[in-house]
Amino acid sequence: MLGTRKLFCGVVRFCMAFLPSIAMPLLVHAGSGDGRYLIRNITNGQPRYRVGSAQIDGTNITWERKTLSVVPGGLHSGVDVYLYNGTNISNITNGAVWTNNNPKISGSNITWRGNDYDSLMAVYLFDGTSTKVISDQSMDSSWPQISGQNVVWTSWLEQPDDGNVYLYDGVTTTKISDNELTPFPSNPQISGDYVTWRSRERLFLYDGEDILDISGDCPNITRADMYGGNIVWGTIAHEICLYNGTSTTKLYTDRQGYIYPAIDGASVVTSGGEASGGGYHYDLTTKALTQLPGIGIEPEISGSRIVSEGSNDQILLFDRGTVTQL
Repeated sequence: MLGTRKLFCGVVRFCMAFLPSIAMPLLVHAGSGDGRYLIRNITNGQPRYRVGSAQIDGTNITWERKTLSVVPGGLHSGVDVYLYNGTNISNITNGAVWTNNNPKISGSNITWRGNDYDSLMAVYLFDGTSTKVISDQSMDSSWPQISGQNVVWTSWLEQPDDGNVYLYDGVTTTKISDNELTPFPSNPQISGDYVTWRSRERLFLYDGEDILDISGDCPNITRADMYGGNIVWGTIAHEICLYNGTSTTKLYTDRQGYIYPAIDGASVVTSGGEASGGGYHYDLTTKALTQLPGIGIEPEISGSRIVSEGSNDQILLFDRGTVTQL
């Protein structure tokens, strides 16, 4: 059990969003307390290029973008991973393989899944200088997540039902799940050495030694997130639940939101929708629930900042109190 042991979280909370394949740039919004927002286009608005899966850690932002290039016989369409370091944009995959998507970032480390036309999906790791494959290329791999130098993902031979969760610690890779106990593992999350994943609509925690079912009275998991000793998730019944290292409790019910919670410190945010007009912020200390107008799908939180997909197909960064220009 987690008990009172401290979890180390090297990951600033992430945001994932997918934008349509039309002339739509990746936009980062920084907002003031009065609801006004500054907009800076950090992808230069390449027309007809799809951008999405934006992730943020400090001043570093990574995303995927569909690219078109002329090759013998016609056009080649692929997906590359880009990095914005607060000043410059660089293409860190540069067409090395056909498809590179779902990037995740922690510090200067970025992980993603990628493959060529005739190969299985593999997990890649960029350490700020070079890129390498860290998954077994004889298996399909998906759902990479990163915390510091630790990367977690799922791999399977034939069907996702046969899959397991793997943890790379910067040197070695270890299978940490039991397929008989947790078949079809998906959407792993990591904080330091601790990992959660979903299996048959229940949530499991690997604490470095044991695999624990922490779902309690909150099954039918949609998405989980973790920070320190706290793990938060949503259910298809629109319940927001918390595991604090000892027990599982229901925090509140959000009948109008998209039930994709994120956590940072004592703050929990959930996504909104057209019906709700925004998302919600829940304070674990005061138990206060506050509506957040404008928060869209799958928000992520880091301190006073929240990122989400906006209603106008944009990536929005909400900074409470002051205006921040990225």
